[in-house]
Amino acid sequence: MEDVRIVTTEDRWTPPSSWCPNPQWWHSDGSDPDGAESEVTGLVTALVRACQPEVVVETGTAAGQTAYAIGWALKDNGHGRLYTIEIDREAASAAEARLNGLPVIVACKDSLDWWPQYPIDFAWIDSGTAQTRVREIDRWASMFSPGALIGVHDTAPNQGREVLRSLASGLFGSFGWPVLSLRTPRGVMIAQVPC
Repeated sequence: MEDVRIVTTEDRWTPPSSWCPNPQWWHSDGSDPDGAESEVTGLVTALVRACQPEVVVETGTAAGQTAYAIGWALKDNGHGRLYTIEIDREAASAAEARLNGLPVIVACKDSLDWWPQYPIDFAWIDSGTAQTRVREIDRWASMFSPGALIGVHDTAPNQGREVLRSLASGLFGSFGWPVLSLRTPRGVMIAQVPC
């Protein structure tokens, strides 16, 4: 799994806060302020390996860092497919080239215009505005399989992320889905659909 990236400490993008006083302990792509922290990508990859999902959906492909890691995890699993959705044509094309040979389909479209063909076992929500992310989850709620995990990036209560945190908490609460909130620099919420 060779994919060379310039790595920097996360404090380049996220300042210290009471939520995460030491963002320098995390790492991120030095050229992509929107990419997930490297350790968070590692967590997503570990969840894909541990939970063995058949269908994974990611929104907000961007440079494809997390999609690349998920693709390799699925390949190592020996089954499953990732559908990654990116609205920006140039980013989608670059990601498609990067993900060539992995069990990944890149959809270049608005995530709110995309509909899954199969039940979703794992979702990584990391696109657009807070409202877009919450609408994605709400729109696909009936397509999440029992026990599915839904991860939402950028839910820390800092740098304007409070809106996403509040909206996601409210939505998950309305569904009765338990939530784990991780104190990463940018924040991660993980909800699970009850079995």
